[in-house]
Amino acid sequence: MRCEAFYEKGFTKPLARFVIFAALYALSVFAIVQVHSIWVTVAGATVAAICACRVFVIAHDACHGSFTRSRVINAVVGRLAFLPAWHNFSLWTYFHNGVHHQFTNLAGRDYVWVPLSWQDFSDLPRWRRLVERVFRHHSTLGFPAYYITRLWAPKLILPLAEMPRHVRLRGLLDLVLRLSFPALLAAVVFLAHFSDARLDVLDLSFDLLGVVVVPFVVVSWAIGFVVYFNHTHPETSA
Repeated sequence: MRCEAFYEKGFTKPLARFVIFAALYALSVFAIVQVHSIWVTVAGATVAAICACRVFVIAHDACHGSFTRSRVINAVVGRLAFLPAWHNFSLWTYFHNGVHHQFTNLAGRDYVWVPLSWQDFSDLPRWRRLVERVFRHHSTLGFPAYYITRLWAPKLILPLAEMPRHVRLRGLLDLVLRLSFPALLAAVVFLAHFSDARLDVLDLSFDLLGVVVVPFVVVSWAIGFVVYFNHTHPETSA
């Protein structure tokens, strides 16, 4: 049963929203690689990260089929919108829609911020207890580390053997697309710097961080923040 309130009425507004934020992201990357200034890199990386978060929300909605009424447009835009955050559209759809939303907070089925009992926590080696404390620290600085190591790396990169065959095939194709994007960004940065008469390694490193790494880490922090407070915070009612 469709809940009409959650579906866009047409195509113009959602597509315009995607184009605006994608264009701002592209302009930020262009500014970083063309203007060799640490301040431009910081400003550009900040804007790129914000835009990456915004288009990630669009990709999330496209995966749920609520970005537009067209499955084809949702599939195309969703894949493009996931690129700055290095996410696999097919695997996200499988795990997020098919597992997380169907079994939210159900022990043994849901995989997001799985809590440990006091006994399980006490049985961990000291370094693992420290890692768990960092992941859940009130500063939220551990959120991207949690998301990248516990969710993104084990579930959203490579298709797994237990997945349905069609998911594995689409996941492999999306993996090629996902790997190509950061490689293309890195190549653009390298070409921009190697065309200079004098190569500034420090500036090159900052530009690579600003263009390739920072948006991914910021999106990972944002997802970690949202899923923690929306799904497993002690003050969230069941």
